[in-house]
Amino acid sequence: MPHRPSAKELFAKVQEALAAIHEGHYQFLDDPHLVASLDDLGLENEDALVDLIVELLETLKTSNLHECYAGGRPPQKSYEPSIRNLDLWAFKCFCGSQQKIIYLKFTLKKGVYIHISCHEDEP
Repeated sequence: MPHRPSAKELFAKVQEALAAIHEGHYQFLDDPHLVASLDDLGLENEDALVDLIVELLETLKTSNLHECYAGGRPPQKSYEPSIRNLDLWAFKCFCGSQQKIIYLKFTLKKGVYIHISCHEDEP
């Protein structure tokens, strides 16, 4: 499909990410990414970050996903060894609790949300 991702595909990925997190199926790629996300957003711990990710995904569900999508067309593939060749899903949207536009990037692997990064969007 030359015009990937479609609106339907974007919505499905957001839904899949939310479902995985609600089922407790999530992981963080590595400590540097996690620490950077926590520091950038002024969050105290991983649980606070998960809450923020859920807020962002819920916001995305009711947003124009083509406007919020910040990834490649087609989606870029990961080069990290543990998630090599998986599609990377990047979005940016306004976050009510942070009062700023937040950039979120993740991938999905066998029903597991894998967090890559989350920080204030840099225009």
